[in-house]
Amino acid sequence: MLSEILITIASGISEINPLIPYYHVVSNEKLPHIRHLYPYKNISQFLKDLDYLGRTFKPIELSDLLDFIKKGKNLNKRSLFITFDDGYSECYSIVAPILYKKGIPAAFFVCPNFIDNKEMYYKNKASLIINDLIKRKGRDVENLPFFENRSLIESMDMVLRIRYKDRHILDEIANIIGIDWNYYLKAKQPYLTSQQITEMIKMGFSFGAHSLDHANFEDLTIEEQLFQVKSSIDFIKKRFNTNYSIFAFPFSDRNVSLEFFIKTKDYVDISFGTSGVKIDKIRSNLERIDFETSNIPLKRLYARKLIKNSIYLALGKRCIIRN
Repeated sequence: MLSEILITIASGISEINPLIPYYHVVSNEKLPHIRHLYPYKNISQFLKDLDYLGRTFKPIELSDLLDFIKKGKNLNKRSLFITFDDGYSECYSIVAPILYKKGIPAAFFVCPNFIDNKEMYYKNKASLIINDLIKRKGRDVENLPFFENRSLIESMDMVLRIRYKDRHILDEIANIIGIDWNYYLKAKQPYLTSQQITEMIKMGFSFGAHSLDHANFEDLTIEEQLFQVKSSIDFIKKRFNTNYSIFAFPFSDRNVSLEFFIKTKDYVDISFGTSGVKIDKIRSNLERIDFETSNIPLKRLYARKLIKNSIYLALGKRCIIRN
């Protein structure tokens, strides 16, 4: 009851439209390559999310978003466009069948280097290393290179803090403790294959780029950012014969410069950030809301987002201005 009152009050001040949630994975399993990075929904929780979203919002196609951005066409009130990042295999085995059955469109953003399980995302490597350290239950961890005189908690924290530019350290640790990335990729197949993506496109789902290898744009020069975006988009369009160019920033679009958007405007139709309820001055860059990591019922979570949106609006802090 309180959530409905808050939603009614906040909606009267400022609606979030379009509402663009983002997820990464849905699974009932404790996936070793993800479980130590962030919480994610199980199937039952995801179905509850969709039940609420389906009752409250109107799902739209990517074509509607493209018309909104490129042609200035109005969207229906409470438009909804669901997105998934990173291209995990559960998007094919679990997510796509659920969305297809319910008639809910979605876009999936993938990294070309991980398609067909050719390479592994460095954060997934970090999660697997932590999984190995936990299994040791503290035994020998303090005596391992890189972890000398660190507790298990300190060692885990150190691994999680390794940045994109220093990702080679994860490979060095794996060699020491005996983790074979190639074996895991072959045995577990954690990422989508080209065939699975093709089938999902035939089901009506959209696919976009998420950089080549999930680069952290804060660690890149403007030239490296432009290379990551153009190369990953070109790969997706050529491999899967898509006639649109969409890109989701890995991690965040925070501190991405105005120069970047000026230089990519001719080959990126829509880009997607992760700044929640804020609105970008760059019209073609749409911000998304994390609906994955909170255990709060979605109705309450959405009410909180509406209130936050109203506060930003009242304080004049809702718009993102690029330097």
